[in-house]
Amino acid sequence: MLKISMAFFTAVSLIISSVVATAAFKFEKGDNVCLIGNSLPDRFNHDGWFEAVLQSELKGQEVIFRNLGFTGDTVKERPRNQGFPSPETYLKICEADVIFVFFGYNESFKGENGLESFMNDLSAMIDNYKKLKPNGKSEPRFVLFSPIAHENLNSPNLPDGAANNVRLEQYTKGIQAVAEKTGASFVDLFNTTKAAYAESDEALTINGVHLNELGNRHVAQIAAKALLGKSVKAGNDLEKLRSDVVDKNWHWFNRYRATDGNDVWGGRSGLRFVDGQSNADVLKHELKMLDVMTANRDPKIWATALGSNLKVDDSNVPEPVPVKSNIGGKSRSSNKNKEGNPDYLSPQETLKKLRVPDGFKVNVFADETMFPEMVNPVQMSVDTKGRLWVAAWETYPKWEPLKEMEDRLIILPDENRDGIADKAITFAKVHNPTGFEFWNGGVLVGSAPDIWFLKDTDGDDVADVKIK
Repeated sequence: MLKISMAFFTAVSLIISSVVATAAFKFEKGDNVCLIGNSLPDRFNHDGWFEAVLQSELKGQEVIFRNLGFTGDTVKERPRNQGFPSPETYLKICEADVIFVFFGYNESFKGENGLESFMNDLSAMIDNYKKLKPNGKSEPRFVLFSPIAHENLNSPNLPDGAANNVRLEQYTKGIQAVAEKTGASFVDLFNTTKAAYAESDEALTINGVHLNELGNRHVAQIAAKALLGKSVKAGNDLEKLRSDVVDKNWHWFNRYRATDGNDVWGGRSGLRFVDGQSNADVLKHELKMLDVMTANRDPKIWATALGSNLKVDDSNVPEPVPVKSNIGGKSRSSNKNKEGNPDYLSPQETLKKLRVPDGFKVNVFADETMFPEMVNPVQMSVDTKGRLWVAAWETYPKWEPLKEMEDRLIILPDENRDGIADKAITFAKVHNPTGFEFWNGGVLVGSAPDIWFLKDTDGDDVADVKIK
């Protein structure tokens, strides 16, 4: 865990001391708060600091946060896979009382010529969402957040952000003007983060435009000052609360950004198999399970903020829909010729059937009978120490609610060089590990819809650094 000095908090307090939302904002007890926008809120999901800092001061108010951020989104363009519920549908699902809006960065690349159109689009969106009344009874309240500034990391591999910041400043002023026009609250993240970059001895972003953990802490404190009217420290004493938020966010993220969306909502969702059961029958029910599991974790967050320890109870989660197997020609899409024989040979039996050229020998290095966690391997690669790494996707096509998430990256060393793996080391559990590549002393892992950088810094072959 990153340790933060008191000097950091002092500098942050000085920077955000003048931050005030344009229109006074006040949380109400039981508020359902939705975050919408681009990669900025999307990335809040994984660190958890934004909500944790706010919840630490919202004791007893039982405020619910649901993150609808989606990398690449703009006010007008929010591309999704086929059948994905609309942004308006999700606001209704969440019964939003408050909407935190994070747009402007992606739109800023259109420059000054695109500013007026962006402001008009943002105003129209707010008007439409007011008419929508997603909570079913009243207009939502809005808080408009500006983009963060572009940090100059003084890297020859990255732009210095000077040109970007000219555009971002223009769009920050435009967002503030929209807030004043529509009666929304406004939080200036541009000028506050720009000042923070100058004050900080450490980088606050990974590439100039995406916050690292320290940067997320900082932005959480800026938001707290603007929305609560007081300085709140994103200190290590909030780690348990942050961990509870991350757990809740994990369940929500897998509901909102469910992988294998083609089977959930898209072209394969309506395929019917045994007794007419479809992919959607099974997978959309899992989304309902995740709704309940996510809601079960909100009281845990509230209790931790109050200094209590509440155990999550998932006994109210609906049972999963049993999947009916089509093996044996039990559906129109299956037959014996298509299926082959589902009784697989053991590795040793398979060896007997292999034919290799004279002088060559084949042996079993590792398999799931030796290491059960190696089920469903999707990629192998050898590191600089000669060790085999495997991406194992046990929960294909995606993690199933109420079960352990067992997807992982495995290291298989052969220390005595006998051609057989000695043990299996779980480097990290990674959902949907579709592929990986060694890089910069660690490994880049595809975990749809994200890419993670994982690294072991203490030599125990277990990742202790995880960066999106």
